[in-house]
Amino acid sequence: MLKHALVIFLFTFLFSTAGFTQQPAHSGFDWYLTQDNTGEYSGMNCGPTSAVMAATWYYGLISGKYEGTVEEARNSQLMSRKGGWSFVTIERYLSKNKVSHFFGPDGFRIQLAKRHLLEDEAILIVAINPRDISEKDDFTRTGRYYDYSIFTGHYIILKGYTTVDDVDYFEVYDPALGYYFDGSYKGRNRLYSAKEVEKSGSSGECVRADWRGFKCL
Repeated sequence: MLKHALVIFLFTFLFSTAGFTQQPAHSGFDWYLTQDNTGEYSGMNCGPTSAVMAATWYYGLISGKYEGTVEEARNSQLMSRKGGWSFVTIERYLSKNKVSHFFGPDGFRIQLAKRHLLEDEAILIVAINPRDISEKDDFTRTGRYYDYSIFTGHYIILKGYTTVDDVDYFEVYDPALGYYFDGSYKGRNRLYSAKEVEKSGSSGECVRADWRGFKCL
């Protein structure tokens, strides 16, 4: 029976690692991707990049490898080739590639997201308005690391949850390109304020895939 979970939400939209709960399912293989150099529409490929990351995570857990690429994902959805992806397009891509999921109404709340991430061993794709996420310096590895005017809306993946010095954070995979001084990606395992993510999108739709078998919330 399949065991892990993928949840997708649609919205309008460290200081130290103490207290962080890393899910075992998220370790052991690399599934982070950046939207840079993903074809003609790299600047708006956060949607297909997040979808391919989710599929890579899913198949990495059940069969070891996923062969799909972001450029291939973009080109496979003919109606969305010249613009940013909607959640309907992401859902269509996951269906086509047999990533088990459920698409239905839901609202984004910190406690519900925390349950998905920690109790249900899920990941979540969320659409945020980057201007709602505070920009921070590179030393903390928290907060937005790019000019928010680049994006009017932006897909990221929530993959963990932590509390540091009484502040709640989501650990994210953000596909926007950025490098630390050592050449590593800023978008991998970045920490975004949970309250700011919640503010960025308060209601919408969700998609959930569960490798333990689907169960309604």
